Amino acid sequence: MDDKRVRGVNYTNAEKTLLLNLIYNNKYIIENKTSDKVSWRDKEEAWIKICSEFNASNINNVYRNVDSLKKCYNNSKKTVRKTAATESMSMLKTGGGPSVSTSRDPL
Repeated sequence: MDDKRVRGVNYTNAEKTLLLNLIYNNKYIIENKTSDKVSWRDKEEAWIKICSEFNASNINNVYRNVDSLKKCYNNSKKTVRKTAATESMSMLKTGGGPSVSTSRDPL
């Protein structure tokens, strides 16, 4: 019962920006859709590299592991997809009325 996961510190906007910039430099590896042994190994090596660069240049002195960084990145992608879907649905609605504007996060 005492095996509860300790919750980490929330990501700041500066940390998210740093993470996205590091991923952008390795996007051809991270976003590769193939799923063979070589691709998986390359992705793991890229995430380890991103993690070490992130922790080396992090200004808040909060250590983040690879799984935490992957989770943050995937959550960011989900948020972007959800926002895009909401905007698309609001544009296709019929019946008039004011359009639904969603606030866009600059990240």
